[in-house]
Amino acid sequence: LSSSSAASDVYKRQSLTKELLQHLQDLFPNQLPAGEISIEELRYLQGQQSVIRKLEELYNQDEEI
Repeated sequence: LSSSSAASDVYKRQSLTKELLQHLQDLFPNQLPAGEISIEELRYLQGQQSVIRKLEELYNQDEEI
């Protein structure tokens, strides 16, 4: 990574706030829907949670700096 690329990454992540993470968790709760769902729907829901977990990881890394 070049220094300008690293600086750009930090700048972009500054807009990642605890409030935004909470909002995403509220919009996309980590729970299975009632009733049956297809494997495709399950994978989609897993993908949502994967994105939220990654954003939380980036947020926590920024907090450590």
